Amino acid sequence: MKSPVQSWSQIRLSKDPVLLLGNGASRAIDNDAFNYTSLLSRAELSSPSKRIFELIGDSDFEKALLRLEITKDTNHALGINEVITKEHIEEIRDGLVTAVRSIHPPQGASISKNTAKAAIGFMSHFKAVFTLNYDFFLYWLIQLSRDLDGVNRVFKDWFTKSGEFDHSWKNGIYEPYQRTPCSACYFLHGALHLIDEPESKLILDDFDSTQNVKLTEKIKKDWERGKRPLFVSEGKSTLKLRRIQSSVYLRHAFEEFKRLIRGHDIVIYGASLSDQDQHLVDAINESKPARAFVGLHNPANSDDTRLVEWSKKITSGQLHFFDASSEGCWIY
Repeated sequence: MKSPVQSWSQIRLSKDPVLLLGNGASRAIDNDAFNYTSLLSRAELSSPSKRIFELIGDSDFEKALLRLEITKDTNHALGINEVITKEHIEEIRDGLVTAVRSIHPPQGASISKNTAKAAIGFMSHFKAVFTLNYDFFLYWLIQLSRDLDGVNRVFKDWFTKSGEFDHSWKNGIYEPYQRTPCSACYFLHGALHLIDEPESKLILDDFDSTQNVKLTEKIKKDWERGKRPLFVSEGKSTLKLRRIQSSVYLRHAFEEFKRLIRGHDIVIYGASLSDQDQHLVDAINESKPARAFVGLHNPANSDDTRLVEWSKKITSGQLHFFDASSEGCWIY
């Protein structure tokens, strides 16, 4: 009997496939730092907010936020006038940002050359790369791809040198890269280095020679000036979608996601697409990709319950599975 879970080497993608990265991609690079337990320990939360995680018996920030959002909606329906729930929602969201920021070293990219080469080689298969992660890894990989030997592809995030997002010039690749294949890169749920402003400015350089500070320090200074990263961390899918629609950058990224997967292959790596991400599941099904390839961590082949779970989520196009840690996949 043929195994329902293939190795990556068995996958044959069609033209212009799209890659969607989730938290599992970051955990593959540094699991000790990016598992939820580690993030929670760095979040600097008050005792009442910590008790929310104890109540749900989980370190998942989105599950904690979902519980609080349900509570807030319930109180509103009952006519209970309170602000405490909203305050703890904001505290946990800020705590997640603080935790992710604290993991990154102030002295530049925390990613080895071998790991970077493997990840960039993997991303080179795709017309576009979308990440749900808030961390710097995709940003760093874009920067590192310019200096690594043997990289025959340009990765562009469509931010100008002045730091403004400009999708109108998406076909304008600068010399000497005009004849080089290009992969578009988008931070679908925001990221630490995106500032929550209408123009969605990006801090482009890892090192600011004029200020003599690193990227993490620049973000810290932005926080001190009252600016916040562009983050989509709501616990409800409907609220996430509302947040996406409120931002010029996020709205464009989401529309590009739907457009680029239409009739093409999509590879989902490190993302479970739980109920909190139903807006993404709906977008995939409505866009009708040709095929969806889902990476599974430690798959159990035909006995793996995730096969059934995913078959209920992705109902449009053919659905296939691959071992997320097989040779040639992501950083492996």
